[in-house]
Amino acid sequence: MAKGLALLTGLKGVDPAAYGGWDGRNGCYGCELDVDNMALVLGTAGGFSINTLKTKQATATAILRGIESAASALTAGDMFVFYYSGHGGQQPDRDGDESDGRDETLVAYDRELIDDELAKLWPKFAPGVRIVMISDSCNSGTNYRGLRTVRAQTPINIGQIPGMKAQMIHYSGCRDGGTSAGYQQGGSFTMALCEAWGQGKFMGTYQQLYEKIREKIQASGEEQEPQFNVIGPVSPSFLQSRPFSLLEKSLPSPEAILEALHNIPFSVLHRPALAKQAELRLEPLTCAVIGVAVGAALGFASRNKKPSKEDLIALEYAGTIDELMSFSQQVVETARMDDAAYKKIVNAAESTSRFFVVDDVAAASFLGGVVVGAYVVKH
Repeated sequence: MAKGLALLTGLKGVDPAAYGGWDGRNGCYGCELDVDNMALVLGTAGGFSINTLKTKQATATAILRGIESAASALTAGDMFVFYYSGHGGQQPDRDGDESDGRDETLVAYDRELIDDELAKLWPKFAPGVRIVMISDSCNSGTNYRGLRTVRAQTPINIGQIPGMKAQMIHYSGCRDGGTSAGYQQGGSFTMALCEAWGQGKFMGTYQQLYEKIREKIQASGEEQEPQFNVIGPVSPSFLQSRPFSLLEKSLPSPEAILEALHNIPFSVLHRPALAKQAELRLEPLTCAVIGVAVGAALGFASRNKKPSKEDLIALEYAGTIDELMSFSQQVVETARMDDAAYKKIVNAAESTSRFFVVDDVAAASFLGGVVVGAYVVKH
C-alpha cells in the first residue's frame, strides 16, 4: 500500500523578539486545535504517519526540514499532506517574480517563510508523489510558490513550478491579499473542512470537498474566498479520488476485463439488483454502483472470504459519470474481440434493460461496475 506522511503545523503565537515585539496571538487562538482536528481527519482517512509542529516547535527550519524529509522518503504513489494554520503575510518581492510585487509568506515562530522557499522544495519530490497542501491563513491563495509571471515574454501557467515532477492539490483559506477568520475553536476554513468531512463520511472528490467548504464558509457569513489550485502533472485518478485516500485509482487492462467477463456467472448478470423495484428507472451511474457491489460480492465469494471493513474501504471508487461511461464503453469494445464474452454482454445487457427499464448504456454501466468490483477484490 502507498505510504502517507503528514506535517501538521499550527501557531497560536510567535517569538516577539523576532517580530519587533509583536507576539502574533490575535486571531490565532485556535491554531493548535486546528492541528489536532486535522490529525483526526487524517486518522479517519487512514494510513498516515503524522508529525505535528505547534507554536515554538514550528520554526522556519523545522518546517523546511519536515518537507525535505518527506521529499526524500516518498516515491511514486505515496502522499504528503502539508497543513499550516497561523498568520499569513506579504512582503516586498525580492527577485521580481511576482506580478503584484509582493511575496506571500507563512509566519513561522522565528521568521516568515517566503513562498519562493517552498517553491524550491516541491521539485525535490519524486514523480508520481501526491502532495496536498492546506493553508488556513491570510494571503494564502498562492503561498505554495512564488512564480506568477516572469519578466521575459514567455507565457507561464499561473500554477506552474519549474522542474516540478510531483503532483499537488492546494487548498487555501482565502485569496492573496485576503484574510482568513480565526476563533478559539479554530480557523473558519479548517472548521468548515472538518464539518464537510463528517468524521470520514465524505466520499466525494477534492473539488467536491472544496465546494462544500466554500458553501459552509459563505453560509457562516464570512467574507473570505477559499481557493483550490492544481499544480504540476496532476493525474485524473488523483484529482477524482477521495481526499487523503492512499489508494491508487486505476482501471483494469483489456486482458483483465476479458478474464473477468468470462468468470462472471450469467445468472448474476441476468438479475443485477433484486432489491430494486422493476418500475424504478435506474440511471447509468446507479447501475455502475450496483455493479461494483455485485462484482465485489462475487470476488469475495470466490475466495470464500467475508469482507472486513478494510476490504470495503478498498472498494471505494470515486469516478465521475464520464469516467464510468468511458469505462463501460471500454468493456464493450474489449468484449468485441472475443465472441463468447461479447455474446455474454449482449444477452446480459438485453435482460438487464428489460427487467429494470434501463437503456443499453445503463446496462453496460452495470457490467462495467461488476468488472471493477471483481477486479479490485481479486487484485
